[in-house]
Amino acid sequence: MKPLRVTYLITDSGVGGAEKMAAALIRGLDRTRFEPSLLAMKPLGETAAGLLEEGVPVASLGLPGRVSGAYFFRLPGAFRRLCQELKRQKTDILHCFLFQANFLGRIAARITGVPKNISSLRVMEAEHRSQFFLDRLTSSWVTRWTAVGEAVRRFAISEIGLDPARIKVIPNGIALAELDRADRGIVRREFGISSEAPLLGTIGRLHPQKGVDLLLRALRELKGQFPALKTLIVGEGPALPALRALASDLGLVQDVIFTGLRRDVPNILAAADLLVLASRWEGMPNVVLEAFAAGRAVVATRVGAVEEMVQDGETGILVPAEDPPALARAIGSLLADPPGRARLAAAGRARVEKEFSLEKMVRLTQELYEDVWHLRRAR
Repeated sequence: MKPLRVTYLITDSGVGGAEKMAAALIRGLDRTRFEPSLLAMKPLGETAAGLLEEGVPVASLGLPGRVSGAYFFRLPGAFRRLCQELKRQKTDILHCFLFQANFLGRIAARITGVPKNISSLRVMEAEHRSQFFLDRLTSSWVTRWTAVGEAVRRFAISEIGLDPARIKVIPNGIALAELDRADRGIVRREFGISSEAPLLGTIGRLHPQKGVDLLLRALRELKGQFPALKTLIVGEGPALPALRALASDLGLVQDVIFTGLRRDVPNILAAADLLVLASRWEGMPNVVLEAFAAGRAVVATRVGAVEEMVQDGETGILVPAEDPPALARAIGSLLADPPGRARLAAAGRARVEKEFSLEKMVRLTQELYEDVWHLRRAR
């Protein structure tokens, strides 16, 4: 049997979580069974460029990076190119990541006769009700949905109204080798942080979703107990100006470091004593798995599939969302207890090795491809 031609369609191809997981999946596929290619709706980013260098067929549909008037002006042309690419590649399975790609991809698959198409559910965004309507409207055109966690699957059933029988949970997976090679001292030396100073890290897009403003308020409560505490805020995004202003208002200018986008997340995690995730909502954030793999305990909010990742009191501490005092207490308890923090970190590493390996994610996805290929065409 010839390898199945799998085309991946993704909204963006930068360094976000969905992009990293798509690239890891493509790299991990058994090339005797599957022949991958990648289409990015927007300009090619770092993830796509890396795959292109490795010989994976990659192309952009030419949409601008931001949704604007220019985006909608170019959308018809991008859709035509998508249809042309699917026909040219003779795609057997179209696997889409993120809402814009999910929606556009299932319409293109319907028009061009792609035999099977898969839409990925990666986050629980209750405020995007218009997207739910579009997902329900076109759900019969989807062969299977994937969800990154049971919480996301439940959300898709109860809030979007999807068929439970057509949703398969495939958790994210992490490659451990790169994290094992990280150096604790590089980032501390770069920012002039002593090896003894307590250091927190939070990593992600600077958007209200990630709750960095809540973390800043928690840090203000910790300032008296841990005067030497520093925090690395890693990422870029629209909330950056407001976060800088809030840090100044709270008297934290000397205590927090906005690093911008970083390519050395393993070294960031190695430098930190603790990862903090203060999100208001989530799917399955890769950074939690990366922290476990790096041997770091985690303090996180009890949102989305985070509860499936962080076992409260065993691999980290979970707190309610929108609760800076509870966040501060959890952070303070672990900073004051290095042996307890080390115990949680070791348990997190063992958990990611067992439950969230890259090999497991690839295996489950390949099994899904073979299962859907042998199904009758979706109604």
